[in-house]
Amino acid sequence: MLRAMVWLLCLCNGYAVALPPMAAWLADPDGIDSHIQAPLSYQQLLDNRAKPGKTTSQGMMSLHQAKPARQLLHKGQPEKNARQLPAMQARWYLTSQGQALSLNASIQIPNQGRWDYVIGNGRHWPVPDTDDIYLVAPLHLIEKNQNCVHNGVLTLRLPESGGTGRYFYQISSETCAYYQADLWGSGKLDWQPMLQPDADDAQNAFQHWQQTAPLSPQQFARLFPDADIDTLMLKDKVTDISMLGWVHQGLHVQTHCPTRAGNYPFCRQLLLPSYSTAKSFIAGNGLMYLNALHPGLKDAPISQFIPQCSAQSWQEVTLQDLLNMRSGHFLATGYGEDEGAPHSARFFEAITHKDKITYACGQFPRQAQPGEQFVYHSSDTYLLGAALQTFVKQQYGQEHELIRDVLFAGLYQSLSLSEVARHHRHSQGQPAMPFFGYGSLLYVDDLLAIARFTQQQQYASRPLLDPVMLAQALPSQQGRGLATGFDKLAYSQGYWALDVSAELGCQTPTWLAFMSGYGGITVVLLPDNRLFYYFSDGQVFKWLSAIEALHSLSSICQQDV
Repeated sequence: MLRAMVWLLCLCNGYAVALPPMAAWLADPDGIDSHIQAPLSYQQLLDNRAKPGKTTSQGMMSLHQAKPARQLLHKGQPEKNARQLPAMQARWYLTSQGQALSLNASIQIPNQGRWDYVIGNGRHWPVPDTDDIYLVAPLHLIEKNQNCVHNGVLTLRLPESGGTGRYFYQISSETCAYYQADLWGSGKLDWQPMLQPDADDAQNAFQHWQQTAPLSPQQFARLFPDADIDTLMLKDKVTDISMLGWVHQGLHVQTHCPTRAGNYPFCRQLLLPSYSTAKSFIAGNGLMYLNALHPGLKDAPISQFIPQCSAQSWQEVTLQDLLNMRSGHFLATGYGEDEGAPHSARFFEAITHKDKITYACGQFPRQAQPGEQFVYHSSDTYLLGAALQTFVKQQYGQEHELIRDVLFAGLYQSLSLSEVARHHRHSQGQPAMPFFGYGSLLYVDDLLAIARFTQQQQYASRPLLDPVMLAQALPSQQGRGLATGFDKLAYSQGYWALDVSAELGCQTPTWLAFMSGYGGITVVLLPDNRLFYYFSDGQVFKWLSAIEALHSLSSICQQDV
């Protein structure tokens, strides 16, 4: 039982630090007041998840705003507002099997502060010799107006019949290249039992979700003894991995989700930032879908929809030019020079459409014919999203939204995506325009569903995506996409592609399409509906060795598929 747990030892930054049992925090969280106190080991949570309670309860929980968190900074600058978590709310259905089902598991957006948040499904069990309940659930903090995600755990003690309890939170991992820190602290909560109308729907959805659990690498190795598991897991290649996995012969394999406090206890619910992978499955698939519905839309000029881009230099720039990063507007042609320049902060830190569109239309002079020179700009993808949002409102009515009504209620409606995945960052105020090239959040099941859908569109008898554009996005031997100026690397319709024929020993060109995101995010679409992915934040993009390992199990070469 938690109350009987002994103190643990954890090696933190090279020092052995004594960790108090979780019950000590919940009983007297302010009594342990050391600024060097290390966070709790997640192993405690793993040990206790297997001891479910039999209580069935439904209710509303309010978590009072806690005082600023304790912080152990690993990367970035110490910022006081990062230590202040918002007041939070959650609706729960506590089942007799020990599940704690979060009934508002979509992203919650407080009016103030640094963090938005998501609280996921967890576990509950009884506190011995009391009428109280322990509840443990995933907690995800998302930086406001940005895409960084910080993952942790909420541990709560609540009175079964209602009243005041306490909670402890701990953040011990992130997918965020510029701010990395452990955060932990505690506060008071109010628990009010009451019936929740969507409890049964949540339980049915959870039971279905349980039936699709991934394999571990060890289980995969038993099925495929020749598999090079270490290579597939990118050992000694990529550090700071949040999640890694692959799909082979219809089997999904997922590794543990490492954190600085042990493996994350809710790995399948680890929240993932899209970053620029959204340029593929949001922007790319979005324009391909709308162009299939409205042939010729891709060739419409941006000036038709965006008055701020009405200058002569923009008159010939089409929506497809923007998607392909070939607007002809740039300062420097080297990869990442414009995107990583100090002036780009004016775009990424802007929160209103006015400020973002002013940068996107006015920052870069016209220096090449549209459609020719590849220069990577997230601001170009933002222009595309703003144009398509305007088109959707003109075509379908002002109440319609591009992301909500076209992409998720239209293109992706059959995929049963999570509520979190259906949310996408927009500029604040009016008009609210989608970020489009970044700003989505995903669970791994959302990622798999979208990737599988995109791959299968190539063979659909009645595809939803424009087939000509899709052939460029997912190139083959015959279609390689558009050149970028980098050897064997193409970029078309929001997707990257790499010719791996030399590395795999293929007799003909073999182009693999992939999505890529800031910090170290890669999703590779392989033949036969195979997939390889990893999310990391160490700025390392090295994955060819894993593709070679999958190729050794079944050929990836174009002539063999």
